[in-house]
Amino acid sequence: MPTEESPTEGSRLVDREWHIEDIVGRPILEHAPARLRVEQDGRVSGRTGCNLFTGTAEIDGRTIRFEKIATTRSVCPPAMMDQEQRLLQALGAARWFSVDHDGRLHLEGEYEPFLLRASAR
Repeated sequence: MPTEESPTEGSRLVDREWHIEDIVGRPILEHAPARLRVEQDGRVSGRTGCNLFTGTAEIDGRTIRFEKIATTRSVCPPAMMDQEQRLLQALGAARWFSVDHDGRLHLEGEYEPFLLRASAR
């Protein structure tokens, strides 16, 4: 559940390229890196490891909702398609975010306390 946030929490999320490390506890495929970027104006973009995606994010404090996510439509090997589906589902289920003391982004859901972990590089 969300906790009291610092006034700079949202600024730690936006305008950075996040390299996704794992989704629901499963690591990203080494040969299929996944990325996420949230702009100051709420635009979202990234890579699933197979396809590119775009969309929007509504951010209020530590609350986040990803919306209107659209992807390109390349077909990839099954493991990459599985990773893509897990990432898109995690984004759809995300309700809160935090950036920990090590600078890692964490997305949490209403029913899933750990959806995604990423680091900025």
